[in-house]
Amino acid sequence: MNCFTYYKRERIPHKKTLLACLLAVASSSANADWNAGLSYINLSDSGDGMDMSLGGIVGHASYDYAISDKFTLVPEFRLGVGVTDDEMVVFATPVEVELDLFSAFSVRAQYEVTEQFYVFANPSYGYAKFKITIPAFSESDSDGDWEFGYGAGAGYQVSESTALEVRYESFDGTGALSACVSFSF
Repeated sequence: MNCFTYYKRERIPHKKTLLACLLAVASSSANADWNAGLSYINLSDSGDGMDMSLGGIVGHASYDYAISDKFTLVPEFRLGVGVTDDEMVVFATPVEVELDLFSAFSVRAQYEVTEQFYVFANPSYGYAKFKITIPAFSESDSDGDWEFGYGAGAGYQVSESTALEVRYESFDGTGALSACVSFSF
């Protein structure tokens, strides 16, 4: 027997193992649901004597992966835009701040307290892009940054396919409070 024949024989059990793993993952997907929803988010930050509060509309897509009857992991992607801006005074000069873009990736650990009520906690990696305008000087600039964050929330299953959620997250001192409606399909 040469090396090539030996190599080919050894690969066959690996193919069967790979196929068995793929079938196991595919069969467990029966415990999963896709979700999509829409939320209103309020980003607020106060520091150095300045308070900022911006609002946005955020869409999300997520996938529920049931670990047990009560515990679910939910990878999620969110993407949104600003709908309200804020004005603050810096060195006696008015400055306008707008939210241009918000996005976040998170994985929620979700626990079902009752059939309709659940709580969750999540780490997140989020991006926010802001537009800053100084009307007195006709100047504007945009700046964005990625930040790690953490959060927690609760949800109420209104029907089999609709849930209402409230969540609070913190990204490097910036608070993000959101209210969401989510649809399962």
